[in-house]
Amino acid sequence: MDTLTFFGLIGATCILGAFFQVSRNAWKGKSWQFQLLNFIGALILMIYSWMLNAHALAALNFVWVVIATVGLYQYFIQRP
Repeated sequence: MDTLTFFGLIGATCILGAFFQVSRNAWKGKSWQFQLLNFIGALILMIYSWMLNAHALAALNFVWVVIATVGLYQYFIQRP
């Protein structure tokens, strides 16, 4: 397995791991753990997609990064 593929698999594992944790009620959808793992996974997949010239997928993951960033901001900055 080449390094780029391994890099992409790490990103996919982060996103799927976050989804798995929420699906089994271990984390809440608004938890910082969920948002952070989504942020890391989407950032990795955005870079991975861009390097493969899959720009539509890179754009999708960019939006995912923005959404996770907003979630982290709301959790850490806007919470009472």
